[in-house]
Amino acid sequence: MGFDVAATALAMARARAEERGLAAEFIEADALRLGSLGRRFQTVVLDCGLIHTFDGEERPRYVAGLASVTEHDGTLHVLCFSDEGAGTGPHPVSRKELTTAFNPDAGWDVVAIEPDRIQTLIHDGGAPAWLATIRWR
Repeated sequence: MGFDVAATALAMARARAEERGLAAEFIEADALRLGSLGRRFQTVVLDCGLIHTFDGEERPRYVAGLASVTEHDGTLHVLCFSDEGAGTGPHPVSRKELTTAFNPDAGWDVVAIEPDRIQTLIHDGGAPAWLATIRWR
């Protein structure tokens, strides 16, 4: 299941899935209200370029929503703009901000945070990013 708040993004995702012969469900949903999905996911939750769009007040709500839809021992992968390196994207996130957001006291284990690149329309070769692997206990 994929979700986005933008109907255009959902239409693009549906078209790509169809081109690739993939059976996938795409729904319109607000990332700050994930509990309204009424489902939990055991396998993998993927955040590609989303967490860095939330400010300091929204990020805890987003992370709590992820906890509400992730089964225990579920894995979350986060790819977000990094605060390290030249040419980063808007709203870069530090390694510390990631480990703070996914606090062990709240049931998260940050397994790894590795440097990576995130593809954008304005960065040749992508922008500096973090790829974090996080497990919900």
